[in-house]
Amino acid sequence: MKEGRSFKKEAGYRLYALIYRIGCLFPIRRNQVFSIMTHDPSENGNVCRLERYMRQQSVMPPYRFASLTKGERNQMTHEMGGGTALFSFFFQKPWQMARAEYILMDNAFLPMAYCSVRRQTKVVQLWHGTGTIKKFGQDATKGWLHEQERRINQNITHLIVNAPSLVAQYAKAFGVPPERTYPTGLPRTDALLERIREQEKKPEGLLKKYPELAGKKWLLYAPTFRDSEQACPKLHIDMKVLCKQLPEDYAVLLRLHPFVAEAYAGQSRNESGQASCCLVSDYPDLTELMCCSDALITDYSSIIFDYILLKKPIYFCTDDLEVFSDSGRGFYEPYESFVPGPITSKAEDLAGQIAEGYADRTEWRRRREEFMQRYYENLDGRAAERIYQLLVNEKKL
Repeated sequence: MKEGRSFKKEAGYRLYALIYRIGCLFPIRRNQVFSIMTHDPSENGNVCRLERYMRQQSVMPPYRFASLTKGERNQMTHEMGGGTALFSFFFQKPWQMARAEYILMDNAFLPMAYCSVRRQTKVVQLWHGTGTIKKFGQDATKGWLHEQERRINQNITHLIVNAPSLVAQYAKAFGVPPERTYPTGLPRTDALLERIREQEKKPEGLLKKYPELAGKKWLLYAPTFRDSEQACPKLHIDMKVLCKQLPEDYAVLLRLHPFVAEAYAGQSRNESGQASCCLVSDYPDLTELMCCSDALITDYSSIIFDYILLKKPIYFCTDDLEVFSDSGRGFYEPYESFVPGPITSKAEDLAGQIAEGYADRTEWRRRREEFMQRYYENLDGRAAERIYQLLVNEKKL
């Protein structure tokens, strides 16, 4: 979460909290769900997938849903909202949140730092990352933001993680007791497994927008965001060199982190100017892009924890590994021995590895299989069901 202290914003957070406290004077509405989707509001995101499962249940009264999405939050952040948007964010949303029996989240939501969520409400943190390479949360933030996140996390009653191997790590990163951390698996994995079984074809919408992609192998390039580059985000691969040296039957789909994508908004291709490189940051379905790609290129992104299920090659290109490790967030484990794919630092070396299919060799296939076994206990497509039963029955599964 990229956020610095702003007294103007802080006043808005306090107003949100005030309306929330007023709403708490009224009784909770049974089976009311308030969803905070400020990272991934797509239909295959963790929150939407859990909502989908809840809608299918025959309960009385039926579940009722209200939500706050990334777009609505950004309207306030960029001060573009009119009177209707302002009223919705500062009055309607906290009122709905105060009356909810369940609050579902996929990110940290700063106004919640000023709210003391009522005891009868279950606050479910469905963090958007299936796993993590780099440190995050309370292990990475400092100062004012660190304290705000700590206060937000005090409200969490259920922290959902992907596997038992992640319980201690996530509990520490969120400052949540391990007994409130549940390794049920994540609903977004259910969606990915469905797509894998369907053997997804290349999406027609993307082919229509970029006809030059037809008949090519797609390399999904999804780099992470560097905290030190908030003011001037940049790419860490020389795309001109990469696109020039790749075989002609390859194309790069550039999927930037939301914070970095803002710097490239409105562009159809990235700065390389190459027809074989297409900017797909605004494509709504990352799951579809993963399934349709032939290999992944990344650096420190948690996307590898999802992509590993596809059993496709993964390449790592890091031109700032030492700096990121020593001066950036740092890693939970030694990077070189942890990642399930070959590491390069130069575009020309990366192009050569891809051309020879280096990451698809037996050794890397074995490393990917070991990685998947470590971070997935259940691959049955029933994570949403397990979370629902956990919330309803109030017991660990």
